[in-house]
Amino acid sequence: MFTIINLSDMDQEINGRIKQILDYEEMSPANFASEIGISRSNLAHILSGRNQPSFTMLEKVMRAFPEIRSEWLITGLGD
Repeated sequence: MFTIINLSDMDQEINGRIKQILDYEEMSPANFASEIGISRSNLAHILSGRNQPSFTMLEKVMRAFPEIRSEWLITGLGD
C-alpha cells in the first residue's frame, strides 16, 4: 500500500525548515543567501512560498551547513 503525499505541502514545509535554519544560525536572509551562493531575491521568493527550492539550492544549503541532516531538510524526518 502506498501513502499519497501532497507535494505542495511538502514544499511549504521545506520553506519552513529553511526559515528554521535562518533562525537557528541567527542569520539574516541576506547573509544566508550570500553564504549558500544564491541571490537575495531568489531566497526571498522561496521564503515567501512564491518559488520552491531547487535541488541545487538544497545541495548548497547542505554543503554550507554540513551539520544539517539532508533527510530532515528534504523530508522533515529526524532532527
